[in-house]
Amino acid sequence: MAIPPVNSLGLRETVNLGISDDEKVWHFRSAWNVAALNCLDPQYQPILDAYSRYIKDHARPLKQVNDRIDAEYRQEYGRGRPAIMARESQMTMVYNYFALPPARSDFCRTALGISQQYLASEKVDPAGFALANFSALEGPFERFFVAYEQYQRESSAWDARYGDRYGDLAAGLCRRPERTSVPDAAAGCRSRIAERDPAAGNQGHRPRYRSEDSDRAGRRNARLGARRPADPQQRGRGRQLAELGRLVLFRRAAFR
Repeated sequence: MAIPPVNSLGLRETVNLGISDDEKVWHFRSAWNVAALNCLDPQYQPILDAYSRYIKDHARPLKQVNDRIDAEYRQEYGRGRPAIMARESQMTMVYNYFALPPARSDFCRTALGISQQYLASEKVDPAGFALANFSALEGPFERFFVAYEQYQRESSAWDARYGDRYGDLAAGLCRRPERTSVPDAAAGCRSRIAERDPAAGNQGHRPRYRSEDSDRAGRRNARLGARRPADPQQRGRGRQLAELGRLVLFRRAAFR
């Protein structure tokens, strides 16, 4: 999975970086739209209710925002098809960004809180409300990116220490260590991964394990590591099992 990098100023280079206030309003509206479409459990009904009321109650000012953005694209790309295609391409990236599957649970909870706040308000400035809550809707994705970067660091460290014995965790393929009675520490990695390009946005499924065996193996390895065998050599292997189990479980959750 390609994670947007953090630049020299400490800002993550996402589709939301360096945009105008009008674009923030429109990206906020787009993110709320994604939440209304993707957060379908009964407890998330207020998201659809609030989003529908927002675009109905403030149709005119939102159209004015959209018209100003269209005018900026025409100024930059010229009138006609080039400006339309550039705007559509940009909005496709926006929708794909906010539809990132691993961040969906956190995103839905965040959108629910914003929706409840909107439904409880009598008078709302549509632009002000969007600007005030825009960073909140970005939060779930930044939290996932940070967690996934931590996973990558820990996975690389595990591979560097134990890869020769068990195989690379990052490759999703593991082997049984030779001449040892220790259970296969890499069992959680055996499940096949969907062979789709993880950087293809929302056009393809995110990679994920085909089997639930990885969940069971990860929990088993974590338990084995927690037992801490008395023998020093076995104790070291137990720590390896626990560390691998935790990494496998994070990877399983990230690619649902």
